[in-house]
Amino acid sequence: IDSKTLTATLTRDNSNSAITSADIPASVSVDGVDYAVTAIGDWAFYGCRSMTSVSIPASIRSIGAFAFASCTALECVSVSSGRGAA
Repeated sequence: IDSKTLTATLTRDNSNSAITSADIPASVSVDGVDYAVTAIGDWAFYGCRSMTSVSIPASIRSIGAFAFASCTALECVSVSSGRGAA
């Protein structure tokens, strides 16, 4: 969480290695303050060998080194364009 820029980076949680899918939020709320999720940190999903899909919102501006390394079952990556319906 960066309180100056009101942004957040998704980071590694060692308990996430058994997840099968990830739907990364465009924003998170902490203590009533909303933060845009703008980055996926280094090693964030490393070793999530059961993860088959991930959905990345348009708010993401950077993906860290090895963020999806060893995600051997990953078959579907959905990236939002951020464009609404016409």
